Amino acid sequence: QLVILFLAWGMGNTAGSGWASPWLSRNETVTVFITGLSGAGKQSILATMEMKAPLVIPAMGFTVQTHTKRNIQAHSMNLDDTKLLPLCKHYFSELEGIIFVVDASEKEKMAKNRETLHAFVAECPQNTPVLILANKQDVNGSISAEQMIDSLDLIKMSPEKHSWLVQPCCAFNGESFFDGLCWLSSGAPISEQASSFSTRFKT
Repeated sequence: QLVILFLAWGMGNTAGSGWASPWLSRNETVTVFITGLSGAGKQSILATMEMKAPLVIPAMGFTVQTHTKRNIQAHSMNLDDTKLLPLCKHYFSELEGIIFVVDASEKEKMAKNRETLHAFVAECPQNTPVLILANKQDVNGSISAEQMIDSLDLIKMSPEKHSWLVQPCCAFNGESFFDGLCWLSSGAPISEQASSFSTRFKT
């Protein structure tokens, strides 16, 4: 059974229907954590993944909701205060991956995104891969993947400890979103992006 845990935070996309195949073919529970600041687009992700959930839900405080799709159970939680992270640690056992969603159009929130991402990863087991979705690429002025790598200070996240990938996307219609999910569900190998960035700063 596949269990996806959504932290903080419409439409189906049949073109990406195979994103979970590697996970669903396994005879064991697969746990993924999705997090990010409120308004980053996590509700659109739920809808695009065809999880049974409203498109928009106000996110305040610390709440839990459950979403389902066949044998997938998704728990959705809101978290904008990193002080609440210890309350979530019991969900981190055998964590398959982290999906961190960023509103790429809100440059003024990049510092908060950086703080939240690094605080969250620090609480997670080593070797947990991190998929960073640079969401809302359909909005004028959204920053690129390379700009987000710099803004989130990913040089501090060694790919040997946490394999990571920044995937530009538009979660509302699924554009490029499933490419990132396929990377994560296929074992999250060290991406060329992370390897190149890490090597650049070591030389």
